[in-house]
Amino acid sequence: MTDGVGHRRSGGRANRQSTRKSATTAREAYLTRLLKPVDLVSDEGLEILENNAETILEEIGIDIREYPSAIARFKDVG
Repeated sequence: MTDGVGHRRSGGRANRQSTRKSATTAREAYLTRLLKPVDLVSDEGLEILENNAETILEEIGIDIREYPSAIARFKDVG
């Protein structure tokens, strides 16, 4: 790698670290979005979904089995 002459970089470790910190490299975004966001559900539809979810939870409930930490969390919040 060297031509036989013992060349060393000056400045040592601290100089290399400061050089790396000060160096800025321009990077392009890994992914670029080409499609515009789409609303799948209207505001009215979201409200209906939310109301039905609350009804299901209030009237039917949920059953958690074999997950002690989840059961403890639900018991803690009432």
